This record gives sequence, C-alpha cells and structure tokens, in this order.
Amino acid sequence: MKKLWIFSLIVFMTFTQAAPDLYKVVYRKGDVSMTRSKESRKIFKGDFLIANDLITTSAKGLVILGYGENYRSRMKIGPSSELVLEGKVEDPEDNNEKKTNFFLKVGNILVDYINKDKDKNKLKVRTKTASMAIRGTEFFIHATPDGQTLVAVRSGVVLAKHNDKETGIPLTAEEGVVFTPDGSSGKLNPPKWYKDINWELNDYSKKMDFFLHGEGIEKVTLNEVISKVISIKAESYDKMQLQGEPKKWQQGCEKGDGPSCSRLALYLMRNGKINEIKPIVLALFNKACKAGEARGCVWLGRVEYEFGSKESGFAHVAKLCESKNAYACYTAWEIEKGRGNPGEADAFRKKAVSIMHDLPNLDETFSQFEEACQTEDPTACLNLGILSEEMDKASKAEELYMQACDLGSGAGCSNLGFLMQQQKKLKEANKFYTKACFLDESVGCYNLACLYSRDQKVDLSKQYLKMAISGGYNDWGHINQDSDLSFLRQSPGYDEFIQSLKGSKKPKAKK
Repeated sequence: MKKLWIFSLIVFMTFTQAAPDLYKVVYRKGDVSMTRSKESRKIFKGDFLIANDLITTSAKGLVILGYGENYRSRMKIGPSSELVLEGKVEDPEDNNEKKTNFFLKVGNILVDYINKDKDKNKLKVRTKTASMAIRGTEFFIHATPDGQTLVAVRSGVVLAKHNDKETGIPLTAEEGVVFTPDGSSGKLNPPKWYKDINWELNDYSKKMDFFLHGEGIEKVTLNEVISKVISIKAESYDKMQLQGEPKKWQQGCEKGDGPSCSRLALYLMRNGKINEIKPIVLALFNKACKAGEARGCVWLGRVEYEFGSKESGFAHVAKLCESKNAYACYTAWEIEKGRGNPGEADAFRKKAVSIMHDLPNLDETFSQFEEACQTEDPTACLNLGILSEEMDKASKAEELYMQACDLGSGAGCSNLGFLMQQQKKLKEANKFYTKACFLDESVGCYNLACLYSRDQKVDLSKQYLKMAISGGYNDWGHINQDSDLSFLRQSPGYDEFIQSLKGSKKPKAKK
C-alpha cells in the first residue's frame, strides 16, 4: 500500500498576499519534485511551498516560483537543479537582519526580485563557494557540482562574495563573476557566457524550450574567463608558479617596477585565500611603495585595515593623506563613509580633490568658479561641475554640465552624456555625446562610437571612432581593451580600418 500525503497548505490559496515564507508554483514543465521532512512528491502548477523545502528538477524539468508581496517576485529554476527554500533567516554579516534566503546546491536559478525597500538587502542566495546579497534586481546564478559559481546581473546591484573573502564584488548591469573553491575571476564586463542567459520569466503559455538557457553556460571553464585562479600553497613569493599576465607583472616587479608589484598584489588578493597570501601581498605592496608607487603605499594600510588591525590600518592611510597622497585621501573617504561618518568622510574627499587639482583652498576655488559661471563662462561652469562630481554631488554636477553645454562647451556636453549613460538613459546620452562631437570634443565622438558598437551598428561606430581620432583622441590602449567596442573589434575588416586610422595624420589630443 502507498500512503497518501495531502498538503494542508491548500488553505492558503485564498490569500491575496504571500505569507512571509510561502512560495507559489506559477509554471512547471517536466519532472519537478519537492522534499519535506525526508518525504518527497512531484509538484504541479498552483502548489504552495514553504521554508526548508528542497526543490529538485530533472534533466527535462523546469519550474517558476512566485514569492514576496502578492507573489510578484519571480524565480526560474532550471533543469538538473537543487534549491533549498530557506525562508527568513538572520544574517550575522548584517546585524542579524532577517532576510529571505535560498541555497543553490547545483544547477541554475534566474531571479527577478522586487523590493520596495531599496536601501536594504532583503534577499540572500548562497552556493557552496559564495553568497550574493540583493536589494532588488534581475540576476542569474549557476552552480556546478565541483563548486564553481557563475553570477551575472541584468539590472540593479548584487554584492557577490567568496566564502573565504572579507569583502564582496559589487555587480551591476551586464557584469558577472566566476567563483571557484580557491578564488574568483574578478569582475567580468560582460562575461563571455552572458549571451547564453535566457532572461524570460513571464510568458507561461510557451513550452519549456522557450525558457531554457544556452548551452554555453554549462561549458564555462576557468581558462575561458581568467588567466589563472591561484590557490597558493607556496611558503613564499619566490616559490609561486604564475602564467600569462601575472607572470609578466612578476617579472616587472623583480626589475623594480612599482605598478607591476601593485598589479600582482591586487591579482593575488582577488584570486587567492587571504589567510595564505597576506604576507606575500604586503611584501609586494611594500616593494611597490619603495619604488615610488603611491597606490602601493596606500594598500599597505588598506590591507591591514581589512584583514588585520582596523585602527593601525586607518592611521597609516590617514597619515599618507596628510602627506598629500590623493589616493590615500580617497581611500580614507571610502573607509569613513563605510563606517557611517559622513562629516569625516566629506573632509577627506575635499582633501583628495584639492590635492588632485593642486588647489590650496577648495572652498575658495569653488567660490571663484561660481562667480565666473554666473557670468556665463562655460569653462568655469565645466570646472565647477567636475569638482561637484568629484565631491559626490551628482545632481549639482549634472546641472552645471548642462549649463556649460548650453554655453557651447563640448566637454560639458560629453560629461553630461556620461552621467546620462551611468543612469541608463542611453537616448539622452546619445544626444549629448552627439552635441559634444559636433562641438569638436573628441571624447564625445569616441563615446558615441562605443554606444553604436553596443547597439551592433558597425558603420556608425566606425564613423564616430574616425571622427574621434581625427579630433585628437589617441588612447590606443583603451581602444584595444574597451569592452564597449568589443562588437566593433570583432567585425570584418576592423584590423585594416584601425591601421588606416593609426596611419593617418592627426592633431595632438586636446587637454
């Protein structure tokens, strides 16, 4: 005989709002089962699930859940996946704040999470190697049996953190990261496998194939996303075995090149276990500092602050700031802002801006630019906008860039376009970049080339890149690496096109 298991959860079907730990099956195809209290059964559309239920999908199974207020948030659980609905759990990393938790054992999930309280992380997803804190966003996570975790974001912000790291990696639109048991790839923008993600969640009239991701996600290997993930078991820096770019940095560092030492140290911090590599990292930053690389000097204090004594680490950074190290002042600003000290943070930011622009008195300079801007001096409005943006006053900067742009400043138009692009207002960004370009601002032309490359409009991208080079833009290293130009670089005839630009006679870049 077979015992019949009738779920009492059926009574919840008359509720208009979701209970805190209640999840509704809104779509299901193929074999999908749930396990509760060591007993399992298949689930169907309309079923309700509760905290601590384990969802298992077969190789030809897929399920979409609704949860949160009025079940408006959505989660797609792909084939061959196992997910635990952990419910509301206290987060020790965030003052024991209660958050909705999910644990992805293996497989993939795609989430559209709606959260009215944008200032707080209300959702957390864990895998074997990482955790993701979410406020409200669309994101994708894939976990492999061997502990590899792929994370990608379509909108919003996700703070992705390796289990062995103190700090996380903030990801926004079209950014991703790969975690392994030994480290991480660092931020990828965009990941090569981003194009294989199927973000569809809502058309339940379609067959299962409509919702599936591309096969590229299953084929991701470390070698495709990073040069080498390091798990250092060597006793010292001299015994490390490196490849690719890190090997070049190692060779440069050995020759006394400070930036190479800092790059290698930062690489090791991203990809190694900090408890194993901290002495090596500090030695590299110390070598960079002695070679005159200001960033290395600052990172000596930053590493101590993050992974040792916060008091002595911050004191080291603050002392460097007093000695007119702008990067140290910015670092002190970040630390004080993170500690919730806005007044102290603002003072450090003022010092950073003053040092960077060699200004003896920032407040006095602000006043001078304000007076000149009021007389419709476009350069003064532009400079005031730059200082305002560097002081973290984005709305004021936008207003001043607009004023400079209206007065005929191409740089003002270009900077305004960049602010619009940061806000995802791409039509507005295009408009201001175009105006900047026609005012002979080469950076505006270059940014237009980037926008058209992202839209896969090769001819227009080529046109504006040519205008940028003709106008004096000559940062070839950036052109060769800029992810926004990746589609243009992959287009037929690009090599010949770029060589023709390099060979043409160009004026010097404008400062």
